[in-house]
Order: sequence, then C-alpha cells, then structure tokens
Amino acid sequence: MALREIPDDDNQWSELSSKERQQLDRLFKVLSAPETSELATGKSLLEARALTEPSGNFLRFLETLPFTVRTAYRRIRMYEKARDMWPLEIVDRAIQRRIPMIGVTADKPMGAYEDLEPPAIEDDDIDLDHPLGPVEGKPLGERIEDFLIQAELQVRLVKRATKSRNPRDLLKKCFRAVEQSARHLSAEERADFLNDLVGLEMTLLTGTSATKEFIPARIPDDFWLAPAGGYSRTPEIRSRSSESAREQWKAKSKKLKKRA
Repeated sequence: MALREIPDDDNQWSELSSKERQQLDRLFKVLSAPETSELATGKSLLEARALTEPSGNFLRFLETLPFTVRTAYRRIRMYEKARDMWPLEIVDRAIQRRIPMIGVTADKPMGAYEDLEPPAIEDDDIDLDHPLGPVEGKPLGERIEDFLIQAELQVRLVKRATKSRNPRDLLKKCFRAVEQSARHLSAEERADFLNDLVGLEMTLLTGTSATKEFIPARIPDDFWLAPAGGYSRTPEIRSRSSESAREQWKAKSKKLKKRA
C-alpha cells in the first residue's frame, strides 16, 4: 500500500511527526519511480531508515517499495561503501552522472570501482585534508569530473578486457558513424561540430587538462562504408559523390538564406 494512502490514526507511522511523514512520503515517491542511479537509491534508503528505524518500522517501509528487501540492503551497502571510499562531493557527482555500478557482488558493494586507486594527494597540496587536493588552482568541480571520467573508463576497460578489440577496426567504426551522422551539416555547422566532437572525446579519453593540435589525415580506402549494392567505391566515384553532395548543400544553403 502506498505510504500516502495509509490513514493517520492508529498505524505504524503514527509515531512520526507531520514533517517526518512528509519526508517519508517524498522518499517513497522517489524510491517508487524507475531507478536512475543505484547510489541515489542507497542514499534515499538511508534517509528513510533514519526516519523509521527508531520506531522499528524500517522493514515495513521497505515492503511498500517496488523492489525486494534484499535489493534495498544491497543499495544501502553500496552507498555506504562509496562514502567510505570517496568524499561526499565525488559521491554526489557520481549520482548526478548516473554512473552505473559494474561487477557488484556481496563482498564488493561498489564492484570494480573498489579496485581503483583513490584520488591522490600531492605533497605540496594546500588542503591536505581533502582527497582531491587544494581548492586553489584547478577548480574542485573539474578535478572531481576528471576523476570520475577516468574511473569509469578504467572500470569499463576492465569489464571489456576479455573481448578482443582491434584499435583500427574501432577507429573505422567511429569514422563511419561520424561520416553518416554529419552528412547533412553545412560547412559552418561542420566546423562547430568538429570542434565539439574533438573536445568531448579529449575530455573522455585524456581528461580536461590535455591540449593537442590536430591536422587532417588521409582516409584509408577501406574506411568508407560499402554501398548497398555490394561494390567498392573507387576514388573517382567518391570524388564525384562528394562534389555532388557539396553542390546540393550549396543550393540548399542559398534557399535557407533566402527564406531568412
């Protein structure tokens, strides 16, 4: 039965104040919605436990939720382990990022994240009490973001270590995906798209501190996607197709400018 439907008089929630009942009702609604973060679930469950455990009603509260009691306690252990491993700022940002927990077991509530090195402390850090170092210099939010990006990448790499992935095949797959997705962009849009794409991938793969200049590279023949007919496009065919596409977009751009 939904918590908000339980009558106020003579029931297991009667020992709660009006404010506590409102808090518990809010938590019930949050925990009854589809789960977006396992850590967020654990955090909400701990709040509910603090409200209901003094009166011995936490288990009854868990029985009103759309998942098992066993799952609830797993989420609680996960959140408690995360708080032991990381400072609160990192845990809260992990919740916002909806980082999925990978490799979770009864012995390892945080799964593969428990195998990672904690954020390092430099000898010359100003704030040695904070695991991510001084507040001065690079903003704390950026350092938290860098740490979580690299942590998630390492965990996903461990998960996929058993799969054989050829870097060149992966590059080819990415090239084809971008080539197909960006065909409709104008010349001006392509420049912005390229800057955004490279910037995002640099943050993902190397962190926000890295800088690098890029130059055009020759596209290998086998990177082009073979057409539905099954034949390989020769350089001449690709050149004519590219020229035709450019002329089409020039014509479309003129029409759009006239409408504007």
